[in-house]
Order: sequence, then C-alpha cells, then structure tokens
Amino acid sequence: MPELWKYRFLYGAAIIALFALDQASKLWAIIVLDHHSMVYTLIPKYLELKILYNTGAAWGMFSGWTQGLAVMSTVMIIVILTILGKTTLKDRLLGWALTFQVAGALGNLYDRLSHRQGVVDFINVYIPWGGGVGGIWYNLSGKVGWTSAQEYFAQFNQLYDYPVFNFADIWVVIGTVLLLAFILRMPPDSETKPKAESESAESNIVPLDESNQDKNNNEKGTFTPIQKVPPLEEKVECETGEDEIPD
Repeated sequence: MPELWKYRFLYGAAIIALFALDQASKLWAIIVLDHHSMVYTLIPKYLELKILYNTGAAWGMFSGWTQGLAVMSTVMIIVILTILGKTTLKDRLLGWALTFQVAGALGNLYDRLSHRQGVVDFINVYIPWGGGVGGIWYNLSGKVGWTSAQEYFAQFNQLYDYPVFNFADIWVVIGTVLLLAFILRMPPDSETKPKAESESAESNIVPLDESNQDKNNNEKGTFTPIQKVPPLEEKVECETGEDEIPD
C-alpha cells in the first residue's frame, strides 16, 4: 500500500473511532445522567458530569436554530473532507488537524439530525481565575487601594463555570490547535518567493550549442577562424647512436 493511501486510511479510521467514542459517551450520559437525573462529581468543585441539551452552538449562541446549524455543519464537513483528500505526505499535521475537526463536527451533527432534544453536553468544568472575595484580583486591588476594582471583582465567583461541552467539542479544539501549529510551521513568503523566482530563472536559461553559434555567425556574415595546430616533430634517434658528418 502506498504511503499516502496508508495515511488516508488512518485518517478515515480515526474519524470513525473518534465519532464512535463521542456517541458512546453521549449515550452513557443519556442513560445514566438524564434518566436518573443525577450529577456525577469527579473532582470536587472543579469537574462534574451533568447532562444538558444544547439547541444552539458554542456558549449557547444561535439557540433554537438547529436546522440552520445542521446545514452549516454539513457544508463545513464537505469542505474539510475535500481538503483532507488533497493533502500530501508533507501535510500530515494538517491531515490530523482536519481529521479531528471532521470527527467533532460529525458528532454534533448527528445529535442535531437525530431525535434528541439537542446536542448532548455533559462535561462541566469549573476554572479558578482569581475572581471573587479572597481571589487574587480582589486582594491585589485592595493592596494598591483600587477600591472600585475590588468591588467589581467581589461580585464574581472564585471559579469560572465553563460552558458544558462534550467529546466532539474536544475533538474540534484539538483539531484547531493542530491547525494553528501547522500554520506556524509554514515557511514565510519572504523565504519561498525568492527561491521560486531563482528556480524559474534558471529553468529559462537555454544552453548555447556550438553548432547554433556557428550557424548564427554564418547568418550574420562573420566567420570564426579555425586555427590549425602544427604536428609535433618527432625526434628520430640514430640507431647507431653516432652522428653522420657530411663530406
């Protein structure tokens, strides 16, 4: 199997595996969390599992616009798959980035097209950011005497309740990070353009044949003189080894 087709097979297998993992986790969340109306705490105060049906996009945007988001997701998946099919062995990082993005988009698209109430989100993370009474920003504002800022930070909680998400969202984030890494690794135009111009200039140089040069000279009425090299005189030694003296 050619090397390129091997990677394309890996891309397809990874998309299927990531999609299956996402759907299996959502099915578990529906059976366990939804049917039993429970919240499962993994790390107290920081990580818990609770189900939520999202009818919009990230952070609850475009809530209730399920069909429109489904159409947009379908178009995006087709475009990404088209680009993925044109990747080469040099673009393996780009290939894996698009693989994760397709898997995540397919996972959430299936939720929107199925009989479910919306996209199944169940991972809830609380991020400490230094706000609230006793937080780092509250204490820092108090030390510098900035009472207005201290009152502002006091109205927040010390932990930021990050929007509930799922594994498909994680795949999309991983794909985005890999895509940014691929873009940062691309050589700048200032390095590639002069090289391309020099290669183009070298390819346009046609070697001058001697026969063509003579032909051009004849057409112009000029002739190139031919210099004859005299033959080398051979030194003949006398077989007897003595010089003959003439009479």
